Amino acid sequence: MALTDSETSLALRLGPCLAVCQHDLRGIWQSRLIRLWLAASVVLTLLATATNWGVMADAPLIALLLMPYLVFPWPFVVIILSVTPVSGARTETLADGILSRPITRHGYLLATLAARLVAVIGVYLVGTVPAIAILTLAQRPVPEDHVTAYGVITSLCVVGLVLTLIVFHLKNSHRSV
Repeated sequence: MALTDSETSLALRLGPCLAVCQHDLRGIWQSRLIRLWLAASVVLTLLATATNWGVMADAPLIALLLMPYLVFPWPFVVIILSVTPVSGARTETLADGILSRPITRHGYLLATLAARLVAVIGVYLVGTVPAIAILTLAQRPVPEDHVTAYGVITSLCVVGLVLTLIVFHLKNSHRSV
């Protein structure tokens, strides 16, 4: 299948951005912080699910699982992940990367933003979706609570939006670098 001129032009423009995003994402997943966050998130979710299995109905338990991503402690991890690409010693690497690649400054910042978003939303979904699926599909010894799929998807999207806004706000607050 042959590419048209507009598809080729788009691929040439997005190629450097995708390369930067892929490189940054690889670096994020190799860091200890993201691996510890993923492990702690899964452990906290399993602990909250196991301790409240026979006590709470579906909706309050799902809300309990999502609360750490909104209040404490996970937003602080998101803040640390969002600040690091344009701070400290990485500032020189950022300048060298922009000057040595055919990519604009805004393209570089958008690529690093995309990498941060993929990492944050990935950890969030891996930490919560399996537990929520088990809760809603299992026969538990609590009164039946008819949680709709739309309610679960909406709550997942709202928490994901909050995490996205945290990452986006911190990336925009460092635009003067």
